[in-house]
Amino acid sequence: MDETKKKWRTLIEEMPIGIMIVDKERRIRDINKSAAAMTGSSKGEILGRVCHEFVCPRAQNDCPVYDHGNTLDRAEAVLLSKDRGEVAIEKTVTQIVMDGETMLVEMFSDISERKAAEESLREGEERFRMMFENMNDAVAVYESVDEGKDFIFKDFNRAGEKIDCVKRDDLIGKSVLDVFPGVVEFGLFDVFRRVWQTGEPEHRPISLYKDEKISGWRENYVYKLPSGEIVAIYDDVTKQKQMEESLADSEEKYRMLIERTSEGYWGLDSLHKTSEVNPALCDMLGYAAEEMIGRSPHDFVDEENLKIFKYQMGRIGSTLHRSYEIVLKKKSGEDSPAWFNATTIVDDAGEFEGAYSLVTDISKRKAAEDSLRESEERFRAIFETAQDSIFIKDRSFKYTQANPAMEKLFGAPVSELIGRTDDELFGEEAGAHIREVDLRVLGGEIIEDTETDPVDGVLRTFHTIKVPIRDSSGEIVGLCGIARDITRQKELEQKLHDSFDKLMNSYEGLAIPVIQVHDGVLAIPIMGVLDDMRINQLTETMLAKIADMKASVVILDLTVLRSIDSDVANRLLETVSAARLLGAECILTGIGPEVAAATVRLGLDEMDLVTRGSLQGGLAYAMQRVSGGRGTGGLRR
Repeated sequence: MDETKKKWRTLIEEMPIGIMIVDKERRIRDINKSAAAMTGSSKGEILGRVCHEFVCPRAQNDCPVYDHGNTLDRAEAVLLSKDRGEVAIEKTVTQIVMDGETMLVEMFSDISERKAAEESLREGEERFRMMFENMNDAVAVYESVDEGKDFIFKDFNRAGEKIDCVKRDDLIGKSVLDVFPGVVEFGLFDVFRRVWQTGEPEHRPISLYKDEKISGWRENYVYKLPSGEIVAIYDDVTKQKQMEESLADSEEKYRMLIERTSEGYWGLDSLHKTSEVNPALCDMLGYAAEEMIGRSPHDFVDEENLKIFKYQMGRIGSTLHRSYEIVLKKKSGEDSPAWFNATTIVDDAGEFEGAYSLVTDISKRKAAEDSLRESEERFRAIFETAQDSIFIKDRSFKYTQANPAMEKLFGAPVSELIGRTDDELFGEEAGAHIREVDLRVLGGEIIEDTETDPVDGVLRTFHTIKVPIRDSSGEIVGLCGIARDITRQKELEQKLHDSFDKLMNSYEGLAIPVIQVHDGVLAIPIMGVLDDMRINQLTETMLAKIADMKASVVILDLTVLRSIDSDVANRLLETVSAARLLGAECILTGIGPEVAAATVRLGLDEMDLVTRGSLQGGLAYAMQRVSGGRGTGGLRR
């Protein structure tokens, strides 16, 4: 038995996968050499330590076996290596009984290379898709049907859509015979069959394709993928064919191509001097062609960009293709950011003959980048200077960002707020409510809410808007919130309600009641008919109260006023003017339909009066004025 244990021990010790024995207390009881090597620590440094210090650090107290009762767990996880940091692993965990004690056996292997390969493959697929969609040549992918009797479309790129005047969605899944009925007479269908049967690629030379819808010269390259699908790469060479028929030699065709391209063309001879430029390049830099011919590209950059040109031109003889960004100097002295796609020209013997570059004006792109940077700077300025608290949380409800306004609210630096939860900031009861709202936001909702939460033991009321934050793939990774402290506003609203109730209770018992609803604010309800005697009484009473109480705002409520004539209207305007001389602003509230019609008829709507539709609205405006806010003048509601 001892000999068997020894053999098993040797086998486990030498296994290429990491093996770790963990007891009920999550303590590491034993490991093999591979596990120690993967952690970058010695066996003595590991034994007796908690397993989450090395494996699955974010799954502490969330063990599928010990905490959730699973008998077996297979998953990808993270191992912490002293040398390499977080290492991606694939692990299998199961329970065993060893010497009468229940243990976990964790077996894991390093999959970081595989994960890197998967990421590289994904990036490669993305690059392929970008190349596929942005190629100038048309690309069509077909799937064989009935052992090569027919071929249906599996994919089609944008160049193909443009060349053949067809939409990708209209042909996917359809037979090539239905979409392009002339393909048999064209000879390409037989090429498809041969390539599918033999696997050997074929080139279909330039030929005329024609059916009832389209006609044009096409050159096709057909090959078979390992998946069995057929790929046809082709170009519409109708214009080229027409040029061949009309032009005397290839030099003229080359000249027309260069002259017509929207990209700048810059040709160099074997001495690295400018031998040819096209109109697009001349327009880009503001030079005539004769001003550039014979000169070195070095003459068209400043000292800083000269270093780039010297380095790239030094690679002409050793590198066939080069792409780089550089800032050219226009004739006017302005900068012209450009992207160079440069190609070396060699003769049949491989000797250097010159080079040419396609030059793209990227000034608009650079301007867009600058605009984006400025936008980000503006956002940062708003974030830093906003009076409202702005914060960001992750999916675990922990704060990851907070602005200075939130720092001021809690009286603590941002560094002490980051990583904390609402339970820690507001208490468990308030934290539970906030978490319910956050869960809905993390589910995709945009929520506007009013919350009353304790801050440092004092209840504060917040108006909060929360929106989900998504990554580039559309996954929700957190939330952003903007919270405004409206505690003072709520208090003022309550005072307004109390004042309104007090005012309404006084209506019936007062002939010309004058009520002080707040420091500096008087309210005068006008009831019944406003005649000469009552307007005199109103004027005397109001002006006396303004002087006695040093009022700055007077609300004249017309809610129950039955009628008004031109004389009274003029007297009322005189009363308002007198109040202004004493430093008080008058507000007319509660104008009913009859009084409103009379107001327009008598021309009061053109006077500089402040009106509100209700007494409550007038009270709100008055409170804003006396508390330092800016009201709006004019006769408006």
